[in-house]
Amino acid sequence: MYRFLAFYIKYQKVFHVVLRILFAIFVADIVRLIKAGGETNRIVSEILIALVLALVGSVTRNDKEK
Repeated sequence: MYRFLAFYIKYQKVFHVVLRILFAIFVADIVRLIKAGGETNRIVSEILIALVLALVGSVTRNDKEK
């Protein structure tokens, strides 16, 4: 556990860049689902949008703490 924390602290900037890239891919998938349409895709996209908003809130809250 402590090794992981030390590794995370050492490479924190890299982790944040990777997380932002994954977040951008996630948002692109949501946009693709919304454009595809359909009832099931609409429900899934609404759930994913709620998750994205929660993630954005947590990311901005973490950035303000620094």
